[in-house]
Amino acid sequence: CFTDIPPQEDNFTTTRELYKGLSDKYAFALNYFKSMDKAGIDVIICPGQMYPALPAGIAGSFTPNLLPYLPWNVLNMPAGIAPITRYTANDEKQMEGYPT
Repeated sequence: CFTDIPPQEDNFTTTRELYKGLSDKYAFALNYFKSMDKAGIDVIICPGQMYPALPAGIAGSFTPNLLPYLPWNVLNMPAGIAPITRYTANDEKQMEGYPT
């Protein structure tokens, strides 16, 4: 094992347990997304990776490195890194044909 994180196969030893775990994850995600809709949240902006890539086997035992990203990974939320710049009239024009 590369990290100090316990292997998940110890948590889900039967198909029923795995299905229950995936069902719980789905329910959690659905509730989270409904809360976002209710609050009028369309996008979450957060910092990118705080550190350069760590050697294999190190990141899992370095909890502060993982904490900012765990929720988004659990929720299967799409992510991307984009530069932050000023919004211009040209940006507005380019968005006219963008699908919504």
